[in-house]
Amino acid sequence: LITSWLGEFDNADFACQQMSRLAQANDRPYDTVASEYGRGSVEILRGHLDEAEAAFDHAHRVAQESEVRLFLPLIMCGLGNLYTQRGEAARARDILLAAKREADALEHATSIVVVSAYLGVAYAGLGEVQHGLSLVRTCLAGARQQGYAGIEMLAAFYEASILAAEGSSTRGEAIDAFKRTIDIAERLESGPILAAARDAFGHLLADAGRTAEAQDELAQALALFDRSKMTVQRERVRATLSKFSGV
Repeated sequence: LITSWLGEFDNADFACQQMSRLAQANDRPYDTVASEYGRGSVEILRGHLDEAEAAFDHAHRVAQESEVRLFLPLIMCGLGNLYTQRGEAARARDILLAAKREADALEHATSIVVVSAYLGVAYAGLGEVQHGLSLVRTCLAGARQQGYAGIEMLAAFYEASILAAEGSSTRGEAIDAFKRTIDIAERLESGPILAAARDAFGHLLADAGRTAEAQDELAQALALFDRSKMTVQRERVRATLSKFSGV
C-alpha cells in the first residue's frame, strides 16, 4: 500500500504477488483478506475499477464468512469509494454507513475518521452538498488533530472536488482547497494523489478561463501519471491537453 501511494506500482504489484502466494500457502482467511484488500487498494488507485471490485468483493466475502472483522471497515470504504467513482452514490452511501457502524463497533480509529470523507463525497453525489462538505471537513479536522496525514490529504482533495463541482460560486474556495491538497501531497511524496489533484485543479482553472495555468497544471499531472505508469489517467489527461494545444 505504501509503495502504491508513492506511485511505485511495479513494487506494489510485486508485493501483492508475494502476499497472494503467502495467503495461498498458509490457507488462512486473515491472510487472504489482507492480500485481497491490498490488491484492491492498489488497483483502485491506478484506476482499474473492475479489478479493484473483484478483489474487494472477494475480501469482503471471506471476511464475513470467517469473521475477520478487523478489515471490514477498510474493505467497505474501498467499495464505497469505488461505487462513488462509478456514479453509484446511493450504493456508496449505504455500504459506507455500514462501514461506519462496523468501525464504531470495533473502535477502529483510522476507519472512524476516514469513512466520513468517503461518505461526504457520496452525499454530495446525491445532491446533499452541504452535508457532504460538513462530513469531509469533520474528517479533515480529525485527521489533522490525530496526525493522520494521508487521510488529511484525501479529505482535502475531496473537499476541493466537491467545491469545484459547485461551479463559480465556490471556485475561490475550491482553488484554495486544491492548493492545500497539492502542498500535502508534495510533502508526503504521494505521486498519484498529487497527479489527481493537479489534474482536477487544471480542469477548474480551465473552467475559470485561466488557460495557461490550466495547461501547466495538466502538463504536470500528465508527467506524474506517466512516471507512475497510471495509463488510464495519463491518456485522459493527454486527451484534455490536446484540446488546448494539439499535443
